[in-house]
Amino acid sequence: MIKSGFFMGFFGGRIGENMSEKSKVLVVDDKQVERVMMKRILSGTYEVIEAENGKEAFEILYERSTEITAVLLDIVMPEYDGYYFLERYHKAQMYQAIPVIVLTMEIDIETEIKCLGMGAWDFIRKPYDVDVVRFRLKNVIGSSSQNISKALKYRAEYDILTGIYNKTICFRRHLLCLESISGPAFLLLCGLDIEKFQLINSFFGMSAGDMLLKYIADLLICAVRNRSDVTFGRMDADIFCFCVSYENTKELVESFDKMRDILSRYPLDFDIVPIFGVYLIAGKKITPDHMYDRANLAAKHCKGNYIRNYAFYTRQMSQEIEKEQRIVNSMKSALENHEFVVFYQPKYGLSDNQIAGNIRNGE
Repeated sequence: MIKSGFFMGFFGGRIGENMSEKSKVLVVDDKQVERVMMKRILSGTYEVIEAENGKEAFEILYERSTEITAVLLDIVMPEYDGYYFLERYHKAQMYQAIPVIVLTMEIDIETEIKCLGMGAWDFIRKPYDVDVVRFRLKNVIGSSSQNISKALKYRAEYDILTGIYNKTICFRRHLLCLESISGPAFLLLCGLDIEKFQLINSFFGMSAGDMLLKYIADLLICAVRNRSDVTFGRMDADIFCFCVSYENTKELVESFDKMRDILSRYPLDFDIVPIFGVYLIAGKKITPDHMYDRANLAAKHCKGNYIRNYAFYTRQMSQEIEKEQRIVNSMKSALENHEFVVFYQPKYGLSDNQIAGNIRNGE
């Protein structure tokens, strides 16, 4: 799986490049005459970068991967041949959207299978036919561009780790779900905010945390596979969000208990406690992100409560937050105006229970 930093860094330069510039093609061949011939064939449409062997070619690819749109690779070279390049190319997933076409005098089935298995996209036979070279190169570059566009579209809509909707698309689906279905009551469920999830990453490593999140996403997919009244996605870290119709709160609580029971059997030496915050949607006047904030606020009210791992949003929760914020907002001016009054706790002697001093003077 391509990590986000690599993904955007790798694709960003290619998608955003100046369309008036020629695409760059890396031609790898130990014979200069072959490189010159290929350069003449492609020079009208492409800018050709040359390499004499597989080692030099991979160094160029490493430094200029965001510029190169295709590689034309000779297999038979006296030093660092095409197989050397393909072997390293095959292991570096972040380069595999760059198509490689193998150049060869003759090719048997074993060589073809080996090259394809190492990531080659196509073959061009020597001596070169000008039209064949141009069409095959155009085809693989076009196919590569389509793959990049699909990958970027997928990234814009789905969470890369779990494969379910990301926050933006999840909220859009919530709106569609609320608009398309009338009658049943709806709730927004901000659930599976795992208690002390960061400790899992600290004790067992990031990969263990990622595996748990994938497992949870798979559970959700299976749970709603045959329902059309549910939308869900991953918001951030270990937090998932749902919009779903419901019959009664008893049924909801039973589903919370069931999920907690399933996660308690997850093969990890850690007490996995899912926290559920519920916002009952009374109308469609507020936006999904505000609904989510209220559900999330409810979830925070049951953090640390190992007996009851769910809470329903109430207006009082928001009022408490607003009250706390007003106090925080007024603290700066209160300090400047000397409005704070300090009370010191007296110290009592244990033998006679009489005041023996106070914290202020340290007696």
